[in-house]
Amino acid sequence: AEIYTLSVHDALPIWMKDDASALGASDLKLPADKLFSVVANTEAVPSPFVSANVGVFGFAHGMSAKQRVVQLGGVRVGVTSVLGKGYQKEINNPDVELSDPAAALAPIVPSLKEQCDVMVLLAHASMEESEELARKFPDFDVVVTAGGPPEPPDEPAVVEGTNTLLVEVGTKGMAAVVLGIYGESDRRIRYQRVIIDSRYPDSAYVKQLFANYQDQLRDRGLEGLGIR
Repeated sequence: AEIYTLSVHDALPIWMKDDASALGASDLKLPADKLFSVVANTEAVPSPFVSANVGVFGFAHGMSAKQRVVQLGGVRVGVTSVLGKGYQKEINNPDVELSDPAAALAPIVPSLKEQCDVMVLLAHASMEESEELARKFPDFDVVVTAGGPPEPPDEPAVVEGTNTLLVEVGTKGMAAVVLGIYGESDRRIRYQRVIIDSRYPDSAYVKQLFANYQDQLRDRGLEGLGIR
């Protein structure tokens, strides 16, 4: 089996090695130089960040891709993301250009459909807006929403009136949702919530990040780190 990871998050957890990620409202409040260092997309180092309706330094610069196709295990998975209208009201960053989620998705969905076996929308949006987008664009097999309860539910939901699986990722980070894709002609998607407990060892890389930060805090103080 081959594994790819997707995330809908806030505050740029850059230690996560995702195949595709969605920018959140807290991410987009960061200074432009901080955003640029993480989301810049180059041929040598492709950025995992995708967004249909968020343009860092404006859409014309093409700083991050609008869609991404990941091929693993013989399955082509197409991913895009949106920042919901409710969250857009929180953004007051002149270096970020935003557009209507549905209008931005309209030209992307047919393009993804031609290239992919499975289509995924990462929606940094409320539950209501995520479900509304799923009904408007029923070609998405999975909609991953940042709305919903603090922890993912035991069982997945299906958006009413569609065959779209609604995945609620929660906010506490104590559990992950794993989706298994089965079948060659008739794709079946299985859902499992996995508790991140003592079965999984602590990441040496993340522990080193914490240690480095503590060293910087000791040496420079809050003012030296530019923290307000």
